[in-house]
Amino acid sequence: MITCFLYGFDVIFTPLESVEQILSVVESAEESVYVTSYSVDHPEVIQSLDYLASRGVDVRAITETPFAAGNIKMKIDVEKSLFHMKTIILDDHTAILSSANFTVHSLKESYNDLIIVSSKKFASQLKQFFLEMWAGRDFSLNAEAEGLRVFTHDIENEVLNRISQAKKSVCIAMYALTHPELWAILKILNCRGVNVRVVTDKWFLTNSPIAQIPSESFEVRVVKSRTLHSKLIIVDGKCVITGSANATKSGYNSNAELAVVVTDEAVVSEYISYFEHLFKEGESF
Repeated sequence: MITCFLYGFDVIFTPLESVEQILSVVESAEESVYVTSYSVDHPEVIQSLDYLASRGVDVRAITETPFAAGNIKMKIDVEKSLFHMKTIILDDHTAILSSANFTVHSLKESYNDLIIVSSKKFASQLKQFFLEMWAGRDFSLNAEAEGLRVFTHDIENEVLNRISQAKKSVCIAMYALTHPELWAILKILNCRGVNVRVVTDKWFLTNSPIAQIPSESFEVRVVKSRTLHSKLIIVDGKCVITGSANATKSGYNSNAELAVVVTDEAVVSEYISYFEHLFKEGESF
């Protein structure tokens, strides 16, 4: 685990031996805790949420798959596309933005990243977004804090535009990387002398065109020891793109996703260290 407190951000990288740091933030809520996640099964997370609900805190969750809720109000997404965003919004003061589902596998056994943002204005915007979703209304999110932006629409264009503007380097740590246009941009950038490095999960060996990269092209490594579940892109060492969306057509266009762009220099530096750790962990193929 690597953590750092930086200008209102607390950045956490999994796997975690303990979820105490996350729970201490969650249990600071006094009025409301709103959760979005593909799935939730970590018993300590569920117990904490249920405890807060029993104390009168308004605890709600929107998920793709149901879990034993106890006192927690729950809605299950029934759209054909996946409900894939992962957030926890606490009162009007704190938001957790995550590539990890709130499950044992994601938090204890996989490589993921979570950003805890302490900002009243930012958390209020995410809270309103959650309540719109809860009410069944189509409501897009575009919220900003200093050095950070989150959004739910036009993810594909934002990601492709930022990557295409790279001058020096593109570093990617991604579970699923099958998006054809993104893939083409990486090859073009590599031909222009941009240093492109990719580390991905073993899933890609049978599911992604990455497996067909010529050996003389840019370097790709595969993490086999754990699930690499992050959705991380770093452009020129200055901009981090993370969040819930894999670099796939469905991730960028169909699923309910949350994208995060970070430009805060100190936070970006932590993500660079995280990427280098994953790249060193990966194996050539």
